[in-house]
Amino acid sequence: MRMEVNIPEIERGNKMILRNVNFISNSRVTCLKGKNGSGKTTLLLALSGIIPHKGKVRLEPQPKNIGVYIEDEEFYGHIDVKEFLNIVSWFKTPINTIFDIDYRGKISKLSTGQRKKLYLTLALSGNPDWLFLDEPFANLDEKSVVKLREYLKQINKPIVLTTQFDDELCGEYVNVEAFAH
Repeated sequence: MRMEVNIPEIERGNKMILRNVNFISNSRVTCLKGKNGSGKTTLLLALSGIIPHKGKVRLEPQPKNIGVYIEDEEFYGHIDVKEFLNIVSWFKTPINTIFDIDYRGKISKLSTGQRKKLYLTLALSGNPDWLFLDEPFANLDEKSVVKLREYLKQINKPIVLTTQFDDELCGEYVNVEAFAH
């Protein structure tokens, strides 16, 4: 598993966020590390292809599909939890058995941690070739962190995740602050 990145600049909302983003990672789990506001999420969005850039990102193996976790409460807030999980179940993956989720009510009424579990469920569904996860352990209870970490260790998929802290899951770290504009 390999990721080669050469991106001269990354903008978001006509604002320069990162410059000269160049690195190679040969690790199964690459962690984009930096403090709040350093550009970790922006870089994750660029690497996953969600935001455009004029550089090159080469992923090996080349993914046919990816799983991305970026919390977006407005997108799913109006859907019932049960309806959301029915949608996810179409992907026929056991991930929705990892988390204890309250099936009653609207997603917008769930706690931050419960919503995060739902969004992670979606990102991990469908057997993606690569995973891009934005601070996946933040706002989760200890039991859920342990379950998610174990799941991520068991699957044999390349993972790129953002973090502010060292994590046992990380094989290589990329210091995002080194690219800050």
